Amino acid sequence: MFKVSKEQLQKLLTSGLDQDDANCTSEFKSTKQFEECLNSNIERGLGESDIPQRQQVFGINEKEKFIPISLMSNIWSILIKPKTIFFQSMSMITLILTYLSTDGVYTNEWIESITIFVLISLNSLILESVYLKINDNNKKRQQNLEEQLKSVVVLRNGKKQTKQAKDIVVGDIVILNACDKIYVDGLIVEQFNLLINQSFLTGEDECVRKITLEEANPQEELNLVRNHLIFAESQVMSGQGKLLVLAVGPELFAQKILNQIKQERGEETPIYEKIKNISNKIEIIGFVGCIIVILIVLARYMIQYQNLNGYSTLSNILNFIIVLLSWNSSKTMIYNYQIRLAQTLKQMLNSQSLVRKQFALENLPFMNQLIICTESLYQNIYCIDSFLNDTNGELSQERFNEFPQEFKQAFIDSCIINNTYNPENESYESITEKGFYLLSQILGIKIEERKSQVTHFIPSSSKRRRITTIIDNSRVVVKGSFKVILESSNKFYSLKDGIIPIDDVLRDTIEQNLNQIRQNPGVMIAIAFRDVDLKNENVEEQIKNDNFQFDNENLTLLGFFMISNQLKSETKRIVEQIQQAGVKVILVGQDSSQTIQQVAVQAGIITSDSTITEGVDFSNLLQNRTENYKKEIEDICVISRSTPINQQNIVYELQKLGHVVGVIGDSANSAFAIKSADVGYCIGKLAMEKARESSGIVLVNDSLDQIYIGLILARNLLDSITRLVQYQITTHSQLITILIASLAIRDIVIISPLQIFWINLITDLFASIILSYCKPSANLFHTKSFNKQRFLLDIFDYIHIIILSVYIIALCILFGDQSLMVFNILVITNLFNLINSRMVQLKFNILHEFCCSWMIYISILMIGLFQYLILEQGGIVLYSFNGLSLKQWLVCIAIGIGSIILRTAVITIIKPNLLKIIRFINQKSKKAKLKVY
Repeated sequence: MFKVSKEQLQKLLTSGLDQDDANCTSEFKSTKQFEECLNSNIERGLGESDIPQRQQVFGINEKEKFIPISLMSNIWSILIKPKTIFFQSMSMITLILTYLSTDGVYTNEWIESITIFVLISLNSLILESVYLKINDNNKKRQQNLEEQLKSVVVLRNGKKQTKQAKDIVVGDIVILNACDKIYVDGLIVEQFNLLINQSFLTGEDECVRKITLEEANPQEELNLVRNHLIFAESQVMSGQGKLLVLAVGPELFAQKILNQIKQERGEETPIYEKIKNISNKIEIIGFVGCIIVILIVLARYMIQYQNLNGYSTLSNILNFIIVLLSWNSSKTMIYNYQIRLAQTLKQMLNSQSLVRKQFALENLPFMNQLIICTESLYQNIYCIDSFLNDTNGELSQERFNEFPQEFKQAFIDSCIINNTYNPENESYESITEKGFYLLSQILGIKIEERKSQVTHFIPSSSKRRRITTIIDNSRVVVKGSFKVILESSNKFYSLKDGIIPIDDVLRDTIEQNLNQIRQNPGVMIAIAFRDVDLKNENVEEQIKNDNFQFDNENLTLLGFFMISNQLKSETKRIVEQIQQAGVKVILVGQDSSQTIQQVAVQAGIITSDSTITEGVDFSNLLQNRTENYKKEIEDICVISRSTPINQQNIVYELQKLGHVVGVIGDSANSAFAIKSADVGYCIGKLAMEKARESSGIVLVNDSLDQIYIGLILARNLLDSITRLVQYQITTHSQLITILIASLAIRDIVIISPLQIFWINLITDLFASIILSYCKPSANLFHTKSFNKQRFLLDIFDYIHIIILSVYIIALCILFGDQSLMVFNILVITNLFNLINSRMVQLKFNILHEFCCSWMIYISILMIGLFQYLILEQGGIVLYSFNGLSLKQWLVCIAIGIGSIILRTAVITIIKPNLLKIIRFINQKSKKAKLKVY
């Protein structure tokens, strides 16, 4: 089968990192030996029929799959928690006391004790189980989607094919190109100027030159990382090569390191931290209130009830204590937030937005500045707009047929034969080459015969900035940067005058024509050729040593192409929507001022007469900070000719001024800015790996629509949490206050344990559904971003809480001698408070968009129906006895409606004056800050 085992390969790879294991490589001294031992083929790769067997022997290239915990395991983990055990034990004690008080005879007291026992068990069980289940499903889906983004080019059956990284097996031949991320461990079998960043292993960003076994000098001292081996998580910085896969999946050295250092980060995200702080305060206040109520009840038991049935009274008191202490609105807030967060993640996954880092999603509602890198606005479909020789014009088939035959052949050689695009292997680096491929289709050029005469190929690099192909060792054809090729050319093939020398006059004329054309957005590419006899030259050695000079001098220039990248069709619409949502859009790019201005106008970011800031001017602004520095920074809309440092600096400066900044990009140049941003976006599957790794959110389907959708979903998440927090504080503060007041005034508890449990159930369960699972309201689409410092509860929320709390407490005390009325008033007013709380700000029209979600009014009707049944049919068990009369019901409903009327009236009086005061305070604070600044 295979002449080498998985264990042997692991020892060999380990020897690449440990000098002590150098003997492990003694039996593998050549690439051919590896090829034979793994039954592989460097030229053709593997066949599809070879894959299953190799996966069985050497494993599958996947991380450990996330396995959701089963429902029974979740339930068991909840049941064995100390808190659950404590309340279950207390409930069992009440059951025993009930048995002793009734001498085992079945009575209504049994129903109350058993009901409380069951409800206490279900309360935490349902909430935690739902959260764990949703969270597990999201993690699984997120892992699957992240795996789909990892693609690799391999040789299969002699052809280059793009496969998902998980489909790679030991023995595969992986094609390496610049900017590729490596997902396997393996051996270099071919290379050309291959430079690798392996900082994941060494901690050093310095690139390492990789070579084959045959190129290695056995006499040289071994490096810490052998130069013929490559490990997963490395990245190709430049050059090309082929990699023979030696390890995949759990056997990867990088995966073993991750498993050793794997641990959960202890950082708390901004929303969770705020909710936790408020929850802790509410928990402390609620606990103190419960203790006060319990102490009063116990004092009354010892003083007044000692002559009654001790077991029965004590059982009732224990039930009361259990219900009060088991109520934990703070936990409910956190669970509700976690469930809503999981639901939002699911919605974003459904819309093809992969949230890689949770803090990016949590910063999204606060984002008020969005920096868009120009490459993110394009479709990455390059079209050849024109061809410049003597004249500039569209290159149609009719014009092409008019070219002289000799010119036509040189033209085909330079831009069609000299082309790296492969339709079966489309990548980010090949999108400009795709334009020439599409041109060959339009012009109907046949290249098969001429392509077979290619003898050498030299890829482009950041240093060379050109692609070179040698045909039949007699013609050198070049395509690349117009500046580089113009400087290397001494002749020009004019369609009017034939081949003429390039003198100073002609060079100036060409440059003037190019400057006029370059004002339009796009990329300028030049083509040239040189006929020279290379049969006696050692071309292979010159290419290998990077000193091939025949493509760097004495070239004959053929002309220039203007290639444009089309803007995405939805760009202007999405930019307008984001701006309407209160987010300022800033465009940055490396293009000239004229080019980037046209792009910004087309995208709707600026008008045609707006000022463009250049990267150099922006750098000077940072160095020479004037009095108006803050305003100058905040007024920037477009930065042209920006460097990666400029992009990173604009993010830092805006963050210093208190803004929450998002960055959208997909190139390596944008990676630093994306990583520094509060919300880092990476667009599309063709995004460079460095940008993707730096991002917090990946927009998988290339659509800018997902930015706006994600913004609204994140705002709705925060909006729903604010509703619930406001509602729960109002409801529970009322309940505790009324219990304390009733015990201080009367001899008995005005509300029974089961009635308290029903109120808590409305507050914790039904309210969570009604206030959380609502469609985004219209104001979220057109309002400013949330304030990151005061986003959960502000002065308007506190006014809302105080108005309703004082109103309801006063009325409940007024009806203090009618316990059933107090219970019904609390439930009915809480129902109307659900309507009030739909608007978290002091909006006048609280019924606005009330019917936008069927869940609101259906849930309210259900609660009302249950309340009616409890009061009219609950009997002695729920202490409802004969229920309420029609008049009493109408009074309760009128009190509920009164809460809406009172709130509206107070808003009409308070809000205008309050807003004036807030504006005045803000203006004063801004002036003070400017003086300090």
